[in-house]
Amino acid sequence: MTKYCAQSRYGYNCFTDNLTELQSDDDAATANRGNVWQMPSLIQWQELINIDYTTMTWTKQNGVNDRTIMSKNGNSIFLPAAGLFGTTTLYDAGSCGDYWSRSLYTENSFSGCDLYFNTNSVGTGIWERYNGRSVRPVRVQE
Repeated sequence: MTKYCAQSRYGYNCFTDNLTELQSDDDAATANRGNVWQMPSLIQWQELINIDYTTMTWTKQNGVNDRTIMSKNGNSIFLPAAGLFGTTTLYDAGSCGDYWSRSLYTENSFSGCDLYFNTNSVGTGIWERYNGRSVRPVRVQE
């Protein structure tokens, strides 16, 4: 690795930079939507699924299965069950969703943090960075 590496054993020629969040140059949301957008952090995903502040339901909108998360203030977010990509294959489209955060898993430089859900559960976790996951842009907080 030559970027986003916290352990010298994984870095090229023992490289480390200890970066724990994607920089805007490497953020898919910023690249596709512009500088006022970014991928959510792990903390933002955890806040979003905190049951003290939100309710979550499995729904179908316009023929698409999704996880709808409604905050106590009435705002909601629709996350399509787009499945997940493992190397070259799309898995579980329509029955689960998996969305990247901009946060990296510091215990293993090969992994990033994500939000996942299916019909029964919602949570955050880690996954190897070379796998494909969906991206849900959020506005950059000032």
